[in-house]
Amino acid sequence: MTVPTRNRKALAWAAALVTAAFVSIALGRPREVANPFLGGEWKCRQMAFLTSCAPRSPAQHGLRVTPTSFRQG
Repeated sequence: MTVPTRNRKALAWAAALVTAAFVSIALGRPREVANPFLGGEWKCRQMAFLTSCAPRSPAQHGLRVTPTSFRQG
């Protein structure tokens, strides 16, 4: 028994959509990675091809978070 062409195309599109969904979930979910150059004081996360690092404790590195006020006028 052969499958009509229209059903085969619909099945191919559905398979492509499911595959794209799984790939986007796998690449889009951030995960923690170790960076041997920075050491244990830094927390690094990787998502797809982007890696970002931040100090585990901002106070240890002299970084201060200050509120920003926006002036009008």
